[in-house]
Amino acid sequence: MKLKRIAKLFAISCIFGGLISSSKINANQVPTRLSITLYEVGFRNSSTGILNPVFKDLSGNTMIDLIEYKGKPSNLTNGLQSPLDGTFDQLYFITSNNPLVSGNNGAGCYVRKGTYSYNDGFIEGGATTDSNLAATVENPASLTETGLRGSNDNYGPVKPVVTAGVNGTETSAMRLLLVDDDNLSIQPYTKYFHYANLEDPVTIQERKEGTLILTYNTDNAMGFRGTYSSSNPLGEGCEHFYWDSIKINLSIE
Repeated sequence: MKLKRIAKLFAISCIFGGLISSSKINANQVPTRLSITLYEVGFRNSSTGILNPVFKDLSGNTMIDLIEYKGKPSNLTNGLQSPLDGTFDQLYFITSNNPLVSGNNGAGCYVRKGTYSYNDGFIEGGATTDSNLAATVENPASLTETGLRGSNDNYGPVKPVVTAGVNGTETSAMRLLLVDDDNLSIQPYTKYFHYANLEDPVTIQERKEGTLILTYNTDNAMGFRGTYSSSNPLGEGCEHFYWDSIKINLSIE
């Protein structure tokens, strides 16, 4: 695939390595706030590991509230990069591993305000039925993923609950790493690093300026559940919070 003008470049689903809901009580939970810091989006060479960003802002100032911009484009002109010429066989994107969130399920279960660390796919104690303890748009819960699969020493790569495509064509072998500010898997981790194989390598032959535009779908972003037990095998309840599915579409014009 050769791109003389890079346009409608990415379609990425689910930036978090969350859990898939299997219970109808956990489906279709829409947050009132879901903010994430975006650091980089671009191409990667799997043989060399060279990153070729289309967007890059390492200042940490590009925090996007996916709820505020739901259904509307968010133009990221300040961090847009002119990509290098060359051939690349993967796409990648780097975000913070510390989203800010608030919301409820419309039936009395709320994201609980506070600061949480987790490493096993869900935020224990991150939900409440007491509206006085609920996180709000102005005072969201702060959630930091410190490791993967139940261990702070596990930084990946793992296969996340992520699908991605380029120009309508699905990628494959999506992987997730936890990395630090230098994109190294060294604690403390400060970022999510996702990458996936393109069906066909991208050859960039002509660099163009443009505008990076993001749109979002957060209709299945989060879930709530109780504690599993012999008397509660489905985990029904409102004690814990987890990520479900977040879709992000990126294009360059």
